[in-house]
Amino acid sequence: MNEQALPPAVGYGVKHHLLLRDGSLEAEPAGVTVDYGLRFEHYGEAYPDTPYGMAIFDYQKYQNGVENSGITWHSLTPSVPLSGVSGQPVLLSPRFGSFH
Repeated sequence: MNEQALPPAVGYGVKHHLLLRDGSLEAEPAGVTVDYGLRFEHYGEAYPDTPYGMAIFDYQKYQNGVENSGITWHSLTPSVPLSGVSGQPVLLSPRFGSFH
């Protein structure tokens, strides 16, 4: 009998943070309304639901001829994020519009 064990299923998560501030000004005699705002947004990198983290290749730790050199992950090297990569900073998107 030939059996093959499959690796356990791993779920992934992503954290997305968003803050939107807006307002409007209305000029009565001219009948013009100006809308404005600022959107702060952060898209996190995908990360596994295990404590081990994503495996990555670190070329600085690679040694020619050494098996599996350069491969690391969060539980082996805590300075590596769970996602394996550093996330983006907060993105700012200004909003502006007018209506007459």
